Amino acid sequence: MSETGAFASQSDCDSTTIDNVTQSLQKYSTCIPEMAKKDGRVSLNRLIWILKDSLNLLQPVQDKCEAPTAATLLFF
Repeated sequence: MSETGAFASQSDCDSTTIDNVTQSLQKYSTCIPEMAKKDGRVSLNRLIWILKDSLNLLQPVQDKCEAPTAATLLFF
């Protein structure tokens, strides 16, 4: 989704990286419990479904990627 609430355009996708998305998720992850209390169950469920759908799309790609090295694993 883009900042306007619509799905991301191809140019949005071309101009970002997995690291950008990861940083955004990490940034807001500490706020999610409080946001869920404030915004309610419907908003939380929508977020959960979007995240689940995203993970489902990523799984086949992950399966095709090389396994991480020990150095990469230590980074996380």
